[in-house]
Amino acid sequence: FHRGPMHSLLFACIFPFIIGFFVAMPLHEFLHAISYPKGAKVYIGVSLKQLRAYAASSAALSRGRYIMMSLAPLIPGIIFLAVFVVCPISMKWLMTICVVPSFMGLISPAPDYMDVLIILRKVPKGAMIQATENGLVWYL
Repeated sequence: FHRGPMHSLLFACIFPFIIGFFVAMPLHEFLHAISYPKGAKVYIGVSLKQLRAYAASSAALSRGRYIMMSLAPLIPGIIFLAVFVVCPISMKWLMTICVVPSFMGLISPAPDYMDVLIILRKVPKGAMIQATENGLVWYL
C-alpha cells in the first residue's frame, strides 16, 4: 500500500491542528486562569463559532498582575526555546521536537502582547483592570 502526498499532507496539517486545539490552546488558557487571585471565578471555554478559546473572569486585577496574566502563556514557549538552545547538536531529535512548540508558544500570545502594549501606554500605575462584555476597563 503506497502512501502518497495526500497522506503526508493530511498528517502535516491535521495532526498539528489537533494537537494545538486539544493540548496547546487549553494549556494557554489555563496559564491565563491560574494567574487570577485565589477564589476568583475564571471560566475557560471554547467558542466554536469564533474557533477560539478563552479564559474569562470578572475579577479585577492590578496593572502588574494583568500584565503577568497576559504574558503567562509565554512560559511553555520559553521553556522549549531554552531546551532547544542548550541542546547538543548530537540530539537533533530533541531539537526537532522543541523548535515548533517554542515558536508556537511565543507566537500564540500575540493578541496578549497587544493587550500588554495598550495597558503599558494607557493604564496608569496603581490602576485596577477588569474585563467586561465591552472590553477592558480600568479604574483607580
